[in-house]
Amino acid sequence: MTLIFMKLQQLFIIALATLMAGSCKDASTDGGSFAKANLSLGSYYAANGSVRSPKWTGGSGAGAVNFVNGERSAAEALAINGATASFLFDFDGGEAGDAVAYFTPADAVTLENSSLTFDIPAGQNGEEVVPVQLGFGEIPASVYKGISVKLSTVQSLLLANVTKGAYSITKVTMKAIGGEKLAGKVSIATDGKSITGISADEAEICVNLAEKIDCRNGGVKVPVYLAPVKLSQGYELVFTCDDGSSFSFRKEEAVEFPAGGLTESEPAKSSSRKILACGSDKVFLIDTELTKESGHYSDGVIWSWSSTKFDFGTSADHIDDCKIVNDGKQFLVTCSNRNAYCAVVDYPSGEVSYYVEGASNAHSSELLPGDRLVVASSDGGDELLLYQIGNSKTVIGRYPLTSAHGVVWSEKNRRLYAIGGTSLQIYSLVNWDSATPSLKLEKTVSTSGFVTGLHDALLVNDDYITVAGNKAALFNMKTESFENIRHFDNIIGVKSLNYNLDSGEIFYTYAAQGTSEGDYAWSSHKIRYTRDAGNAASGDGISTSSNWSYIYVPDINMYKVRVYNW
Repeated sequence: MTLIFMKLQQLFIIALATLMAGSCKDASTDGGSFAKANLSLGSYYAANGSVRSPKWTGGSGAGAVNFVNGERSAAEALAINGATASFLFDFDGGEAGDAVAYFTPADAVTLENSSLTFDIPAGQNGEEVVPVQLGFGEIPASVYKGISVKLSTVQSLLLANVTKGAYSITKVTMKAIGGEKLAGKVSIATDGKSITGISADEAEICVNLAEKIDCRNGGVKVPVYLAPVKLSQGYELVFTCDDGSSFSFRKEEAVEFPAGGLTESEPAKSSSRKILACGSDKVFLIDTELTKESGHYSDGVIWSWSSTKFDFGTSADHIDDCKIVNDGKQFLVTCSNRNAYCAVVDYPSGEVSYYVEGASNAHSSELLPGDRLVVASSDGGDELLLYQIGNSKTVIGRYPLTSAHGVVWSEKNRRLYAIGGTSLQIYSLVNWDSATPSLKLEKTVSTSGFVTGLHDALLVNDDYITVAGNKAALFNMKTESFENIRHFDNIIGVKSLNYNLDSGEIFYTYAAQGTSEGDYAWSSHKIRYTRDAGNAASGDGISTSSNWSYIYVPDINMYKVRVYNW
């Protein structure tokens, strides 16, 4: 009986309003005029990025403002049918045909100096901000028929993305690099039929999270609501942690945040030490802070890649290098098994943008100017292979080097350094701007007095590269001389060596017949760490300023480790 009564009540109200409108259409004669509007809600993005399709409910309200005289009216939903409902707005001074803005919530929008205004708080808490939905119409000539208006969300939503890490986020701030305003009082310029322009008056949005977010178990996305604006130079996000530290993400290019749209930032990364480890068919990016309690790599994995997802026409096993290039935006992954390959892997998407096959026993690679790639083809290949990155995978140059294991480009010196056996070879670029570029061998330097069985070479800074194998040394590119690294005096089979001369930190792997922990003589299950480059190693490595000396990687036949950020 209650439902029947309510339905009859709604019909009575509509009928009464219709009668009133039929006899009182002209405000000059009767002082009032009702206008029926059938308003339909649009979908919008929730704070977690999911799509919501709202529905009107009993007591739902909507507002309207007459552009001709500035008159406002509010009404409750009648004859509700899901996302559509009828509203009777009382325009005391309006006339049929007057341009009207319809919106919800009922009190959200005002008319000021011919512009519609509403608020997007510059201070937010990471929870959902009620969306303002807006549509344009007019006062209908027929109250019985009314007018149908589709509402749509005005504000835009940015999900500020942050990677897994050993930190808890308490606050996120957003600024436009070009100084544009993002939130606060939002003004909508309109011709009465559509939006012609939008501006705001607050330059910074600060999201003080209601509760801190622990990122140890995975990456998070913090909602930031803003005006639909165009930013000429991009934006910056600053993430503040509960210990007072902070890190940021900058998108330094023009970007548009559409009305009702969803944008997701690229993942922001903290300054905590991250390293790449590779072996078997896997590459892992590991946050070392997350591994310190357990010592196990799996607790720190924030990104992973497997070659099994891509058809290189060869076995995916035996990945032996994962070099970081292009400011961490790409990795060079080489594999030495069977037909062998080298892949340029985009980070963080994991997509392969370019690859070559047939580089026999590929052990390392390097990007060279002009979008060229050089691959060290080790035992069985014994050469360096030069490629032009693009559609072609044809070798454009071959350069003999016995047991080639590593290649390093120095932009400062404009030289390529390559290692193999007990020699370090130095190459210059010839005809590099032409279609027939080549490498010219300038000099061969023997390493036998310092390092034999060369396995790895890596750029340290503008002056030095590391050379590692049986023992390890620094090679001074200016003087073309070696400096012993005493920590490795008693270590053979060093497969990878990362050395920070400023901090003294070293991350490395080693394995040899009799010392291997993996299934092969060359494979390891530990990423070693030390700050004691000047003291000979004992056990798993020495550390005087850290409570850990290695990270355990038991489930892959690991070969190399690379430091992603010092």
